[in-house]
Amino acid sequence: TVMSNGYRTLSQHLNDLKKENFSLKLRIYFLEERIQQKYEESSEDVYLRGQQEGQCDDLQL
Repeated sequence: TVMSNGYRTLSQHLNDLKKENFSLKLRIYFLEERIQQKYEESSEDVYLRGQQEGQCDDLQL
């Protein structure tokens, strides 16, 4: 029973680590998604700002 108890403990610890690993991978995935969305939004803002500045320049002519 000492041997099976030790195995059971190791097995449980391994399962806990696998769950934690999965959770961390999921968290990284969603954080990367958020960063990508913010980057796309900021790139779009820069593009739109450039267009607006171009329109303002046209109006001043």
